[in-house]
Amino acid sequence: MPEQLALPFIAEIDKEAEKEQVAAKRRNQKAIMASIKERYPMTEQERTELPPGVRLCRFVGDWECEKCPYGYLDHTLSWYFQTKVCLKDFYKAVQGQLRVFRIYNTATREWWEGEAGSAWEACAKAGWDPVSCWVREKTYKGAGGWKSPEDAPVLGKRGDRR
Repeated sequence: MPEQLALPFIAEIDKEAEKEQVAAKRRNQKAIMASIKERYPMTEQERTELPPGVRLCRFVGDWECEKCPYGYLDHTLSWYFQTKVCLKDFYKAVQGQLRVFRIYNTATREWWEGEAGSAWEACAKAGWDPVSCWVREKTYKGAGGWKSPEDAPVLGKRGDRR
């Protein structure tokens, strides 16, 4: 059986075809995303709630989420309105900013309010055990003021809804 000839230009043709296929797929996905933006525009509530530079999940293509380090996390920004956002955009927009928390200690019946990076960090700053605390976070742009206790993350015995 004779050996096959190795033709170097065939590998180049395959690479070019693969690049063209990827580019065509991207163009198609971008066209789909543009039609989604037209068909399902942002509501007024979403505009007031979102920090600048943050996209809603429905405006983010699947090709971005496939390689995103935050892809496995819950993308809900607000417990009350259930607004889902791109976490990569969100963390870039609020990078280095501290969030304002109001904590109620059920054991001592005391309140604490201050800035922290997370609800757990806020409990630690207050010097309280997270198990006995209710935590409320101030919403963005004053859209709804303080989140109501029903929508706040409950730490400890009732389950962790961070």
